[in-house]
Amino acid sequence: MKKEKRKYSCIGSVVWALRRLWRIDNRFVVYIFSAVPFIIIVPLATTYFSKILLEALGRGASFPELAGIVAGTIGGIALLDVLRAFLNTLPCQTLLSDMRIPDRDVRIYK
Repeated sequence: MKKEKRKYSCIGSVVWALRRLWRIDNRFVVYIFSAVPFIIIVPLATTYFSKILLEALGRGASFPELAGIVAGTIGGIALLDVLRAFLNTLPCQTLLSDMRIPDRDVRIYK
């Protein structure tokens, strides 16, 4: 009688990996979850800026309205860049190669 292999879900595998990574270095997990939104939002904001600006030009917006769109978008992108640079200076950054697995987490699987 053969044992049936256990099926793993994608979400279950991600949760398992995050738990293991949390045990190794919880600061790294916090850093990743705080840095990823900035990596995604900045390119989206720059793309969305051109869409808003072209729509405003198409409907014949006034110069002060266009200046407000440009200033607001540039200010928002600059703020996101400052926050991202601040995250890069935090001491919670670690390299995966520098992490050591504690002895209690080492198991032999058959």
